[in-house]
Amino acid sequence: MEMSKDFEQDCPAAKITLAQQNADYTIALNHIEAGLLLRDNQIQVADRNGDLVSRTKEGGSIRAAMKGACSLILADWAKNTKPEPPAPRSGRVLGTAGSAPSTNSYEGDFPDLAYRAPQGWIGATTEKLAQGNEARLARVTGNVVQQHPGESSLHVIAPKALFYASPNGGGDGDQISLPSVRIMVVEWSAEPPSLDTVAHDAEEKAKQGVTLLNPPTEYKVGGQVFLRADYKDESQKPPQWECHVQTVARGYLLTLEIYAGSAEELLQAASTVTSFSVSAP
Repeated sequence: MEMSKDFEQDCPAAKITLAQQNADYTIALNHIEAGLLLRDNQIQVADRNGDLVSRTKEGGSIRAAMKGACSLILADWAKNTKPEPPAPRSGRVLGTAGSAPSTNSYEGDFPDLAYRAPQGWIGATTEKLAQGNEARLARVTGNVVQQHPGESSLHVIAPKALFYASPNGGGDGDQISLPSVRIMVVEWSAEPPSLDTVAHDAEEKAKQGVTLLNPPTEYKVGGQVFLRADYKDESQKPPQWECHVQTVARGYLLTLEIYAGSAEELLQAASTVTSFSVSAP
């Protein structure tokens, strides 16, 4: 229990499971009593195949051991994991943007998803999106492991960019430029977002210097429900203006994110929101 508590606190990028057969990593702790006052701890971290990630580590407290295990797991995960686009419940594989860098519209194979960025904008290639998604997963995994050390198994899910475009082709969907647009996707099993949940999220964002510019709105395209909220993020230097449009389809949360350096720039880029659509199964 102490291991789990320490790992959870210091390794937020990792998820703990009691189902060892589903674990990507396991942590073994050997607690040694060396006399009445001296204690020692040994840890071993093994991957899903039972191979040791590193040599046995000795010394220090259990919490220090869990921090060390967290670092080992994150580093090994980032080195060996090649994230694939998530698979929808239909069994098809979700694709990212087409490899032709000149396209300004989504050309992947998420069923019935459509979007067209502003005229002249350059879409990121599949290779650049994959690099950005790998970097995002490694960063999220690192944060989880640092905040939740001590767990024997971790499973981290990070949103993936399906599409990214900007006027000059700068950015990869993880690192963005202004102005730019991207479509993010993540597995979703909870209730779909509502105006109430968007308003609640806006209240939390306000604590971090992000202001909701207008009340969130709900609209439908072909029976599919979309929620839109526009923000000004003054925590960024320089400040940036954002438009977020969300919808849930085929077990995934899809978010169209538009970023701009001014209110006028956002207004122009956000005119493309009407081209964002997806058909429910």
